Amino acid sequence: MTTIQTATGPVDSAAIGFTLMHEHIFVLSEGVIPNFPHLWDREARKAQAVKQALEGPVTPDCPASILRTRSNVRLYLDSESASMLAGLF
Repeated sequence: MTTIQTATGPVDSAAIGFTLMHEHIFVLSEGVIPNFPHLWDREARKAQAVKQALEGPVTPDCPASILRTRSNVRLYLDSESASMLAGLF
């Protein structure tokens, strides 16, 4: 029996079943990207962050959004980063 050490003690690995990595853990082991490509789409994640910063609410949850309150800010984006913005491309 293979066991996995958990916060509550050892657990039989068969009892755990399929488990995904935690969203905040950055793992680049050989099998992760081919098996979970949707989790590693950097361009889509970057485009979503730009959209949130420029079109979402000004909030501490998105620190870059504060730039919208300034008149002297220029933002240079490549087409992929701007791909989710409404009406710009």
